[in-house]
Amino acid sequence: MQERIDIHKSNIEIRKQSITKWNVPECEKIALIKFLQDLELGKVNKGKKISEIRRIKYIDSLKIPLKFFNKSSEELELKDIERFEIALCSGEIQSCKNKQYAHNTKVDIRRALKIYLRWRIGKEKAEKLTDWLDTRDITKTPDYLKEQQVVSPQNL
Repeated sequence: MQERIDIHKSNIEIRKQSITKWNVPECEKIALIKFLQDLELGKVNKGKKISEIRRIKYIDSLKIPLKFFNKSSEELELKDIERFEIALCSGEIQSCKNKQYAHNTKVDIRRALKIYLRWRIGKEKAEKLTDWLDTRDITKTPDYLKEQQVVSPQNL
């Protein structure tokens, strides 16, 4: 088997330590660390163990809604999720580059939030809060050249 070269300077332990500095309730920090452990063991997604790089993606994706809510997931109500969705779609929530998140990034954030809440507060309550979120990918048709734009050898 070939050795895989990691081009990303990623370290899950450093990322876990950074969670302690987030402006979120302590109970959410503890729960998120436990969630990451359960992801690693395969307890969250029906026996599918999640790789280190995917767990880092969960950390990055969940940081945004957890900081926005700034309260325990158990206290969340539908209006909180609606406020978050409006802020995410309107561009009120922006990336560290002060730009609106790309559509696929928004979808990743919503998916991570749905999975985390299902794990954290139970399937029934999580579905009441998040089953309406749009997590569909948009497939973009590639741009094609028109016939007039193609240079043929005869026209040269």
